[in-house]
Amino acid sequence: MEKQLQIKSESQYERILERVFSLTHKKISQNSAEARELEWLTRLIEAYEHKFYPLVSAL
Repeated sequence: MEKQLQIKSESQYERILERVFSLTHKKISQNSAEARELEWLTRLIEAYEHKFYPLVSAL
């Protein structure tokens, strides 16, 4: 998945959530490409939720 600065649509957000879900159910070694991808996607999700779902990010 290419790196980007922000999630641009709800459908893209949902696809990224699916990818994060699949990564969290795999055995991933530290400092692997998948671990870095998971960290990056998590940051994208947090930024998106902070912007569009402020109540969720406040919890």
